[in-house]
Amino acid sequence: MVSVIIPAYNKMEYTKRCIKSVLSQTYSDIEVIVVDDGSSDGTKDMLYQFHHEITVVRQVNQGASAARNKGIEMARGEFIALLDCDDMYHPQKLELSVTEDKDFIYTPAWIVDKYDNIVRLYRPPHVGLMLRNSICNPVVIKKKCFDRVGLFDESLFVCADWDMWLRMQEHYELTYLDIPLTYYRYE
Repeated sequence: MVSVIIPAYNKMEYTKRCIKSVLSQTYSDIEVIVVDDGSSDGTKDMLYQFHHEITVVRQVNQGASAARNKGIEMARGEFIALLDCDDMYHPQKLELSVTEDKDFIYTPAWIVDKYDNIVRLYRPPHVGLMLRNSICNPVVIKKKCFDRVGLFDESLFVCADWDMWLRMQEHYELTYLDIPLTYYRYE
């Protein structure tokens, strides 16, 4: 099973598109956990339309790292798939990632605008993570990896994902699958 963790905060329309992209996966053994991090824009009501297909957790606003951590703690899957609420998956994202059966999978991403138009393809440069955070956040990680390296550092705001990838890299191979399987919103 893959547990897809979506931290959501005040991006109702993007969150709706994000969830639809997860529910349209060719891989079916998934659970979707949306952690509503104190949204005040109608996200709460919008999430209700998916109440039979997803698990929704609400918390007061604590930031994306706290929301991700809450989802990881609740997850039942062997794999954790992280997806920000303004990003989306290609229909085969989970199927192709899980087929690799690696500890940590990341891919290139299509950069999209606010209308979901593809702007360009982002391929991570071949530089070490110590120099630059070159990994887009929609990654798939075996849950056991978090048992070893811990959860996201909630005291970090901008670089919490970079910190996590560096900690993962100390113990696990970060496997690059050269197929663009995510749509990463950049406005």
